[in-house]
Amino acid sequence: MGAAVDPYERCAIALEHHGQLDLKAVSGMEEVNRSDADIKRLMEMIEWGSIFRDEILVNQRGEEIDEEDPKKHARFSEYFAQSGVRSFYLRPLEDDQGRVGVLVMESSEPDFLDTARLEIIKVVGRAGNGGVAKCEPVPRRAVDRHPGADP
Repeated sequence: MGAAVDPYERCAIALEHHGQLDLKAVSGMEEVNRSDADIKRLMEMIEWGSIFRDEILVNQRGEEIDEEDPKKHARFSEYFAQSGVRSFYLRPLEDDQGRVGVLVMESSEPDFLDTARLEIIKVVGRAGNGGVAKCEPVPRRAVDRHPGADP
């Protein structure tokens, strides 16, 4: 048997809407409970991390956090202590007009994303960004109706 495809414990997607990021999906949740303390903390990290406009991957091994920038180090130290997360990955999602959102993956295990998995995420991110930007909720009735069926 091969290795697990999804080594993360939580994955989230936030999409940009009128200049603000809106948390649209969190793995394991049918609906995003924005009043949940863990979700609030995650959204704060997403908003903070998205200002850098670059991919972020930070791990904590024991007491060591692999971030050299003192401000980022302090932020991750606090987040890791509060959340139990030991690895945090944020990837901006962009199309030809700019940022459309961010993808976040977390794990309680440091180094959960190896080089091969990071490359896959980058390829999928480049290929799928245009589709993410165009995602619109489909009204329930439109999904339920079959072409040719009575309304």
